[in-house]
Amino acid sequence: MRRLAAAGIDYMISYVLSVVAYCIMISTWKMLRIIMGRDFDKHSFILVILLFPLAYIVMNVVYSMIFDRVFHGNTLGKRIVGYQMYETGDKDRKWILRHAIARTIASILYAITAMYYIFTYKMPYDKICGINSEIK
Repeated sequence: MRRLAAAGIDYMISYVLSVVAYCIMISTWKMLRIIMGRDFDKHSFILVILLFPLAYIVMNVVYSMIFDRVFHGNTLGKRIVGYQMYETGDKDRKWILRHAIARTIASILYAITAMYYIFTYKMPYDKICGINSEIK
């Protein structure tokens, strides 16, 4: 269950990072629109709504890739709950990207991911990424 708690903490961290990135993007975009003398129109409103999911996906992938590369998969959530996996050796870039995308999809569907973990004690992407989820 520590792994599920770590995933929840990572979800919240990446969500906060995406909110910060979203606010920066919207503020910058609004300033540029004011400088150019343009007002918000219908298309601008749609873009504002679509930017948050984009910011969440990008920040989650970046968060996962940084922790996979630099800390060998031991994210902040895993460090907080004291969970470390056995097989966290050096992985190639292809594996890191596949893992980051799989984690992002799992975090978007977190309720389903949590239910899957409760019943199987594995994350949905473990088999895809070849992760052995034993605790050290």
